[in-house]
Amino acid sequence: MLLKPIFRNVPANADIWHLRFHWHTIRGELLQTLNKQDYTFMPLSVVTKADGESIHLWSSQDALVLKMLAMALPEALALSSLCTHIKGHGGLKATVNDLHAALPDYRYVMKTDVKGYYESIDHTILLRQLDKDITDPFIWRLLVQFVKRSVERGGTFKSIHCGISRGCPLSPIIAAYYLKALDEQMEGDTRYFYRRFMDDSVPRRRKEGHCPSCSYAA
Repeated sequence: MLLKPIFRNVPANADIWHLRFHWHTIRGELLQTLNKQDYTFMPLSVVTKADGESIHLWSSQDALVLKMLAMALPEALALSSLCTHIKGHGGLKATVNDLHAALPDYRYVMKTDVKGYYESIDHTILLRQLDKDITDPFIWRLLVQFVKRSVERGGTFKSIHCGISRGCPLSPIIAAYYLKALDEQMEGDTRYFYRRFMDDSVPRRRKEGHCPSCSYAA
């Protein structure tokens, strides 16, 4: 049997094999649960890599549901076109090309980067933002579960009180949404050329002066 490249290095005991082998049964059960709006995410598993780094993994079925959310949410959240890591917003190559094209017209450049961006996202602030834009109660409950997740290791459970998970298809969407207010502020100011790729932003200004992103970050 030929396997897709993404599965060739997956351990034999990974739950993705159970999902694939029993998909004909699981698919119907999953759709029924989603239609009943009664889906609950499992705690994430803590896995230690060969280099000693610990990562948190969603179950394969939960990852599938999160992928569905990631495909549906960008339009509902009205993400800025200047946040370019979102699919359809240009991507890295287009961002670099735009920056190079704009460079002759802007004398002053400021590049920002948020240290530990995913890990530092405040749950209270994020959920307050989502509460304004998400009107569907079921989608809201799924997002609350995604944010206020728990992890399990050797039978010990731990609640996560800050940050969003890495390696999840929904996380780049939420990371884009969290700084949406910054995107909108910069987009509405014609004095600046601005692009953001995840948490890296590059405001440019023709003249020396105060940059509004500095006051926002403060």
